[in-house]
Amino acid sequence: MKKNILYLFCMLIVMVLAGCGEHIIVNGVSYRVLSKAEEREMLSFARITLLNGEKLTPAQKSFILNTQPVIRLSYNGNKSGRASYEWICSDDVMVRLNCEGEFLTENMRISARKINLKENLNKDKSSNLEKITLKEIKH
Repeated sequence: MKKNILYLFCMLIVMVLAGCGEHIIVNGVSYRVLSKAEEREMLSFARITLLNGEKLTPAQKSFILNTQPVIRLSYNGNKSGRASYEWICSDDVMVRLNCEGEFLTENMRISARKINLKENLNKDKSSNLEKITLKEIKH
């Protein structure tokens, strides 16, 4: 009986020390991550920010509202780090929202961009990038 009580007491202490919510280990350090509800809140925030801030066509707005973006999350603290939400609306336009800092707080910095993809391709064509070739090396 005493062993069972001691076991339950130890399990209770482990549960309290572990805390609630999910964790991720980065370079040996454990960080609390966003819950699924908080991830959905971040996505809603990204959509609202883009729709209110960027000059988008009605088709692009509809695409952002109805399509799942490419999401990249990286953590460097408890519920903090970097988040990127990216929609490729067409062959011409990509819309991206980057967040950095403590997620879902006023300490989170954001930047939104609408990128013309064809313009970037044309810039690359005119650049003088060296062509790399593999040649057999003679000793």
